[in-house]
Amino acid sequence: MSNSYYNNKAKKMYNLYINNLPCKKVYAAVKKGDKFVVLKDEKNPKWKYQLSGGGVEDGEDNVSAIKREIYEELNMNVKVIKSLGIINYVATWEFEGKKFDVKYEAEIFLTEFVCYLNNNKFGVDGEFDNSAISGIAEISKFEMLENVSEFKKHNILLDWLKINSKGVFMNFTNKQKREFVKDDYNAIANLYANEDRNLKLYAPYVNKFIESLNGNKVLDVGCGAGEFSNFLASSKLEVTGVDFSVNLINIAKSRYKNVKFELSDICDFDATNKFDGIFSKDTLFHLPD
Repeated sequence: MSNSYYNNKAKKMYNLYINNLPCKKVYAAVKKGDKFVVLKDEKNPKWKYQLSGGGVEDGEDNVSAIKREIYEELNMNVKVIKSLGIINYVATWEFEGKKFDVKYEAEIFLTEFVCYLNNNKFGVDGEFDNSAISGIAEISKFEMLENVSEFKKHNILLDWLKINSKGVFMNFTNKQKREFVKDDYNAIANLYANEDRNLKLYAPYVNKFIESLNGNKVLDVGCGAGEFSNFLASSKLEVTGVDFSVNLINIAKSRYKNVKFELSDICDFDATNKFDGIFSKDTLFHLPD
């Protein structure tokens, strides 16, 4: 990347910074048959690939921007299927000796290959000249999750990569499925833990469960951040909450000292103690068939 290119970009970032404006970006997962087309980033030791995409130009909407970026980078015409959401992050820049943080808003799209176009200066010979990108690759869904920088850096939760149109996990072992779910919950732990779950709405059902017990020892399976474990413990029950998300368990332990929490995958849980009842909310559908 040339100094003049960096300086021009840094100046643009500085103007955004002083005006308190975000840098808007767009990226796309480009589906082509049963593969996804990505950019090879072999010089980066942390990941192998990047999504196609880039900055949104002045006066340009995001859909137009991603179609233009894919044309410039991949020489493709694509159909934009849907937006997968917006990720927000911060990057540090330097301009004329001053360091500053720029806020980014990046929209991720799912797109599908339609046809090749006639851009003779695409990819490595054009758009990526003097950049770290070394080529274009077609990879599987699993490789997308494991090796694409946008997924690894920002913990994007793209469940569409893991399931087919019928909502069934595709070509993954039960262990891989559980790892996907665990990674997702670790990524969104703080957001998940701070959602308002309106426990009063569930009180009649929880109370029916409590009334059915012939003892006071309860195992809360998939306890998450511990709200329902604490709800049960408020009825003088001896509650053990288990979850395989370390981030959620740590939050639960910090919030509710009256409950015993354990980090464990329920599929491997070794219950040394007997329980009088097993409680679970929004967990069973995550378990293997």
